[in-house]
Amino acid sequence: MSRILIKNALVIVTMDDEEREIPGGDLLISGETIEAVGSDIEATAETVIDASG
Repeated sequence: MSRILIKNALVIVTMDDEEREIPGGDLLISGETIEAVGSDIEATAETVIDASG
């Protein structure tokens, strides 16, 4: 299953009960599943997208 890592998003807003905002956040997607959300995710991925700009 392919993995995509999106780095340096302007801001990621979680849709959980806390509705956290993660400025400069990263998002790791595996297939159709969000695997991780946070800052400075260290993971290998087939595709890495720099969303900073």
